[in-house]
Amino acid sequence: AEWKGFSDMAKAVAIARKQLPHIEIVWSVYGDALLPPQNSIANYHPLGFLSTNKLAEEYSKNDILLSASWYESFPLFPIEAMACGLGVITTQYGTEDYAVHGENCLIVEPQNPSSIASGIVSLATDPGLLSKLRARASADAMHFNWINASNKMESVLQSIANEE
Repeated sequence: AEWKGFSDMAKAVAIARKQLPHIEIVWSVYGDALLPPQNSIANYHPLGFLSTNKLAEEYSKNDILLSASWYESFPLFPIEAMACGLGVITTQYGTEDYAVHGENCLIVEPQNPSSIASGIVSLATDPGLLSKLRARASADAMHFNWINASNKMESVLQSIANEE
């Protein structure tokens, strides 16, 4: 889907590759894509759709997750990548509950390949920043689990029941 920002990410990867000719930027893509792997904007390595375990394995082989959706509703893949210890570049919409710019990820502007490329360049050239984001992201992601979610839901339901 266009709103997932794939074309924006392709343009951003192309910009980053041009700005960093001395750094090999390998772009792996999970799922479907709007462009074929060999294209005129930015070539990528297609992963297709993967099982949960295989996806976690692929996350762990990479340094950065790139997400440029124009809007989402609590997307899981950025927080999954955070849990796997990746540096995450994402847009704000839908990630407000867990993404904190400069603390556990870099938040970039949707539909803005220059902004997205800036995030890629920052993490590719600043290992200290990448390390900081990865450590904090991994720790923060651990708070988002089924036990905490069910306890919160139970608390909400209990407060509603107590009001009646």
